[in-house]
Amino acid sequence: MMRHWWLAVLRCFSCSGPRTSRPVRLSCVLCIQSGPGSTAKRPRRTSRFRSMISSSLRMAGSIRATTRRIWLCPVSVKRLRKRRKGPAVFLPERLISARALTGVTQTALAETAGVAQSMVSMVEKHQRDFTEQLAVAFSSALALPLEYFTVTPRSIPRDSLHYRKQSGARVSDTARVHELFSEAFRVTESLLDGSGYPRQQLLAVQDDAELLDVARIDELAQQTREILGIAADAPISNVTRALERAGVAVATMNGHDDGFVKHSGVSWSAGRGEAALIGVMQVRGDRDRFTLAHELGHLVLHSFRRSSDPEREANLFAGAFLIPAPQVREHVAHDATLVDLRRVKATWGLSIQAILMRAQAVEQIDAARSQTLWKQLSARGWRKNEPVEVGAESPRLLFRLLQERYGPSPYSAPEIENEMALPVMMLRSLAPSPSTRKPSSSTPRPVAQLPWAGHG
Repeated sequence: MMRHWWLAVLRCFSCSGPRTSRPVRLSCVLCIQSGPGSTAKRPRRTSRFRSMISSSLRMAGSIRATTRRIWLCPVSVKRLRKRRKGPAVFLPERLISARALTGVTQTALAETAGVAQSMVSMVEKHQRDFTEQLAVAFSSALALPLEYFTVTPRSIPRDSLHYRKQSGARVSDTARVHELFSEAFRVTESLLDGSGYPRQQLLAVQDDAELLDVARIDELAQQTREILGIAADAPISNVTRALERAGVAVATMNGHDDGFVKHSGVSWSAGRGEAALIGVMQVRGDRDRFTLAHELGHLVLHSFRRSSDPEREANLFAGAFLIPAPQVREHVAHDATLVDLRRVKATWGLSIQAILMRAQAVEQIDAARSQTLWKQLSARGWRKNEPVEVGAESPRLLFRLLQERYGPSPYSAPEIENEMALPVMMLRSLAPSPSTRKPSSSTPRPVAQLPWAGHG
């Protein structure tokens, strides 16, 4: 007797099941009959449905493999075509970006989708049609909505993005960060369109100099503070909120592997008065604040000009933006100790190392004293684990825009995956739900709390 493989169709991949007129609980992938104990209606035996079931059988190396969500109900196909005002057009370029986003090779994708590797290659090279059947197989294998292959995001050249990353970051990891940021920017533009939220009006620096000096960068950082409505001599209590109020969206881009850890931030702007996005890989409060200020420096200094050393300029801008030169001279003495720098960190929200570099940049600490302090940092193990914890910041703008469109619980809306063309888990990662905890007092508090504060 021929053994039957049972395919558990948990839901229609496009419409989440309840909206389809032909729900299927269990169906035999060989004879397409209702499974044992199933009360579902028998699916319509069309050639398209048979071909999808056949591809699922090729994909089934085990019963576990057969539980993939590969069925697309006729209602979903009809709705997709209606939105596209005609037959759905699946873009081969999106298949390439999907593989880069998920870090999947052509061979691995072909094996999971039940097709030959040469088929994947030919589709990407426009040598074979990107059919609906292939799109369904690929969307299931990559765990992406079918609409992912139909949307056309803004083209962001890889060399135009501004990265803050470690020297050991691999090219493939940077490609993944680029694809994730491109999708985040597409979602940001979609949410901002028609929302009425103000767009960023940052400085458009067009200096001819290949490398700006410290004085010029300090001047531009102070002008940026003024544009963002930040007092010239006060600490910035929340850098994320200051950026979002000015129309610069912030997305969290934390990955689940070491490749994303080696990247700290990435940013891009479509132009003055257009959407701007900063992606940050959150590590700890002080580092995240510096990364945000660093990427803001790229948006201000390098959107309309080229620099011979953009990373140095962005670092100088970040220090000047977070703690202006007059305040460095006021709070950091020429003979400052590490204990003094800890207090400055608690007030201004920079790492001790960033404060030390900032003091060097404005010549408040000479080379000899700086060298001594760096040695003390290393001896105490503070290079990797500094004292004084700076509170983590969480973005809110993107989540609020999702709420405006999909209601108070946007990630429960059945249509969000299809309209945003990204899985809910990826959207949650980019725009997490902000904490609902409210501060107990309206009294201004320092960015961080010293460990010995309040103890005698």
